[in-house]
Amino acid sequence: MVPKRYELTKSQKEILIVSNKSEICSQSFNESFILTFSCGIDIDLIIDSITSTFHKHDLLSAVLDRDSLTWKTESSELFLVEEYVSSDNEMSLLEDRINRHVYDLETGPLVRFFIIKEEEKISLCIHSHHILVDGYSMNLLLEDISFFYREGTNFDKVAGDFSHSFEDLIHAEKLDEYNMTEGIEFWKESLQNVPLPQDLPWNTRSGKQKLYEGDSTFYTINPEELQRIEQKAKEYKLSLHNFLLAMLFFVRHKLTDEKESVIGCPISSQNYYGLHGIFGNAVNLLPVKFIVDDRESVSQYFSRFKKNFVCFANWTYNEILEKIPVKRSADRNPLIEMMFNLSTDQENWAFKDISYRTSRFKKIATNFDLYINCRLTSSSLNIAIDYNTNVYNEESIEKFYGCFKNVLDQICTDEVDNVKELNLLSNDQQIQKIQEWKGYLSAIDHSFVKDIIDNTTIYSERVAISGADISLTYKQLDILSNLVAQRLLINHSDSDVIGIAMTRTPYLVPVMLGILRAGKSYIPLDLDFPEDRLHYIIADSEIKCIIADEIPLDFVRSLDDNILLIDSAKIIKDEQNYPYDQKTLPEIGSDDPAYILYTSGSTG
Repeated sequence: MVPKRYELTKSQKEILIVSNKSEICSQSFNESFILTFSCGIDIDLIIDSITSTFHKHDLLSAVLDRDSLTWKTESSELFLVEEYVSSDNEMSLLEDRINRHVYDLETGPLVRFFIIKEEEKISLCIHSHHILVDGYSMNLLLEDISFFYREGTNFDKVAGDFSHSFEDLIHAEKLDEYNMTEGIEFWKESLQNVPLPQDLPWNTRSGKQKLYEGDSTFYTINPEELQRIEQKAKEYKLSLHNFLLAMLFFVRHKLTDEKESVIGCPISSQNYYGLHGIFGNAVNLLPVKFIVDDRESVSQYFSRFKKNFVCFANWTYNEILEKIPVKRSADRNPLIEMMFNLSTDQENWAFKDISYRTSRFKKIATNFDLYINCRLTSSSLNIAIDYNTNVYNEESIEKFYGCFKNVLDQICTDEVDNVKELNLLSNDQQIQKIQEWKGYLSAIDHSFVKDIIDNTTIYSERVAISGADISLTYKQLDILSNLVAQRLLINHSDSDVIGIAMTRTPYLVPVMLGILRAGKSYIPLDLDFPEDRLHYIIADSEIKCIIADEIPLDFVRSLDDNILLIDSAKIIKDEQNYPYDQKTLPEIGSDDPAYILYTSGSTG
């Protein structure tokens, strides 16, 4: 082959920027794919098939010329080694060694092939840097290797489509740059007011800077369950990808209380431009936004989700961020922290009559907090969840997957009519939780307020509450709740019950906690109630003081002129008038009343 030079695709340039930051950032782009054969695979023929595939795609021999930002082909040799392992421990050590490789983009090779021999099986592992090999390109490699294995390595019968080249892809991207106006308007309307993504429960984010260490957990949905899921997706006229993604949005909403959220999905530019058969990374990250409305029927929910998909996949992630101002934080990616992808084992990956199963290694680094990667095989749905270990741990992911699986199980029955009927816990888990709480409550011999305040010392710099673009650490929670308590004790000592009429922001929590620290009870006032109902609650409970925030202040004032109103925003600014002093706060017992609720009667 004659050496060639190719420009980088837009997505490759963006990967290069992140990969250059550090070794761990580069390792976050390490990708693996494994075929494990049952028996009888011809190793010599596999080696010949890999060699033929290597010579077919000139980018497999390419390395980066940083000065010109181009790929130079014919610059690296085929990396193909045989490894022998005799135990699970040896296999784990080999996986770790392969995974921790740091690719030198200027010297290569950027794709490595391993034939791993174990006692009763043989595996082919393809390990690569994502800057060269995306999911689409990995499928091409496996298609070609299997073709050469079946048909022989004679290039007269070469696999694939040679009508398009990598240069055609670069040319298509350049032409498209002159026709992006419609996309700008779409992304502005869709994304510019999206809040920062909220963490799932069980997170351990430090709130200081973004880190990249990662791990993976693996799950399998069996054939019977998969059949039910596919039938339900077909019933609602959704692809399996979009059905699973719609359920993921619902689970995220239930866990974070986000009404409006964004999940990223990779989109192949080869498919977008209709340039099939081109090897090389050209995958763009599509931010999919959806607003969950759990008042809808299940049918309405899926119908609206179908209409949500307007795709301008010619835009890269960074192009969107450059054009549309989105909220940012130093410890996380802007806009997207959860990714979803569904890929499929192809029928044409046939190695004569030899069966195989597909898998991949764990990730040791990741760019996103969560990446849910599903792979549809001939008989099951395999799910790999890559996660940032500075944000979540294995137990967190187990809980998250459990919620996702429970919702899938429920939606696939005919008993669920409305979205709000879906529960993150199974029936058995709900019963178990009730029993756990009964045991916990019976063992309490002090106020839970003490536990919260103790945590403010232990976890002072950790984020305690976040939402509405506001984050409060445990230390801030302690200080603000103390201000509320001091204000109430000094100026409102005769008020045993305090009303709360606040919008749902993180500042609501220190107000509630401050009332409890002052030894008082609170009554939440739902401003969506009819005025007559609110008048009744205020009169019946003999409320003398209500804490409100800016939005409902005037409305609450109109309910009763004699009620003393406290502006929650002013309390937060009152630190000089009410200095921190925990010694003056009363002792609170486990039997002291915490709050009073006025129910409709239907809640028991």
